[in-house]
Amino acid sequence: MKAQAQSLLLEGKENVAETVRKEIFAGQPGRNLYRTNKRDLLIQEFTMPVPSNGKNRNGPADSRVLRNEISSYLFEYLRGFHVPTHYVGPRPGAEMLVKFADPIPLIVRVFNVPEAGWSDRFGTAATERLEFPVIEHYLAGNGAALTWINEYHLYAFNLVKPEEFRQVNRLASKVNAVLRGLCERRELALGDTGMTFGRYNNQVILTGELSPVTCRFLEASPVNRKGNGTYAPVETGSDEAFGNLCARLKLNG
Repeated sequence: MKAQAQSLLLEGKENVAETVRKEIFAGQPGRNLYRTNKRDLLIQEFTMPVPSNGKNRNGPADSRVLRNEISSYLFEYLRGFHVPTHYVGPRPGAEMLVKFADPIPLIVRVFNVPEAGWSDRFGTAATERLEFPVIEHYLAGNGAALTWINEYHLYAFNLVKPEEFRQVNRLASKVNAVLRGLCERRELALGDTGMTFGRYNNQVILTGELSPVTCRFLEASPVNRKGNGTYAPVETGSDEAFGNLCARLKLNG
């Protein structure tokens, strides 16, 4: 098993070194995918989100690079728990090499801590932590607003098969459990995680990114678990926050 893992790691490094970026394949919120000289591999480049004032912000540190570093670390961490993902290896700057997966038009959010507005949304008293993780499903689209759906919508619209939906939920639960355990060892709390999935070689795999853009990282102290999260991306100061989170997760700061 150890030899197999080392072989896969070496193969990933070889692919990263030999891959050449070509034309753009698809644009997604916060990311662009580019074709490469290898048919089954793409380059995922993180892009800067546009702030609410419509102006691009360029700070002394590029949050795109930090998002790539955080995502690469977390994908590699999940690899150690045999979680199938699209991640192959990191590239310089804001790029990573990923597998060419057929996207499943679904966003899955797993909550460990209620988000702001849950009291109004469900008419229940606010709690600091959920006794059991809550899984929600949203239809992935080009619009800014997400559509909350259930499995019957997915079957009716022929978007996923029942077995694929079960695989998605199993993967989402495992990713949440693994990342939550990592955060607890770093004295952090994983509020929730937003995940996307795709099909690769007849298997459902985790795709997208794992960073403060898609995950809510909080301090372990209950006092700091309220609100949108200590490391939520904001228009100013997110570079420093992302850098601090990256160092915290990797235990090098």
